[in-house]
Amino acid sequence: MEYRPRNSSQYIYGSPLYIVCDGVQQQPECGELVRAFCREVCSQNLSLKGEVTDIEQNLRDGFARAAANLKGKYCGDYSFCVAAALIHGGRLYTIHAGDCRVGKVGDQGIKWLTIDHVPAFQRLKTGELTETEYAEQRNKVAGWVKITDTGSLEVNSFEYTGERLLLCSDGFWAYADDNWFRDAESIEEKLKREVSRIEKQGLDNLSVILTVSE
Repeated sequence: MEYRPRNSSQYIYGSPLYIVCDGVQQQPECGELVRAFCREVCSQNLSLKGEVTDIEQNLRDGFARAAANLKGKYCGDYSFCVAAALIHGGRLYTIHAGDCRVGKVGDQGIKWLTIDHVPAFQRLKTGELTETEYAEQRNKVAGWVKITDTGSLEVNSFEYTGERLLLCSDGFWAYADDNWFRDAESIEEKLKREVSRIEKQGLDNLSVILTVSE
């Protein structure tokens, strides 16, 4: 399940915040819950009041508060993954839980900035699992967001020099060809073509955001 808002960014601290979410299980109301969660995040004044002293903590608290605000409306044990990016003051702030990703896009491809909360991912990196074995286990996430549990939310910050960002669910990165970005077309056209190819396979739904150049 996915969240595809008409406007995929909201301004926080006067800067754009981008969000992608994906349901962990195919539960009937999870899509509605995810949309409500994103609205809650964007409706809050994450800048809070007074001087901003700790953006990372404010983001973590704001996302947790958005989930908590839904407790009275949704009673199911719904789980979903999230990846978000805030560009502010020459820094890039990422917040994620689960296996949605944020990455910087360059001529050589994508540099992923978030690490999937999937036990098998670390085993893949250490050579304990083959790519095929990992593909069979990658959906067993160990981190997610619930309205009753936001402990998996991870916030980090990076130097930012105007690179384009790609935010996506595992429905994109797990099925994308490793060389989809390597030709003379614009990144937008290459991404459209790759998304179309993946969607035709029908293996999973997907959400993708490509930011504009700074």
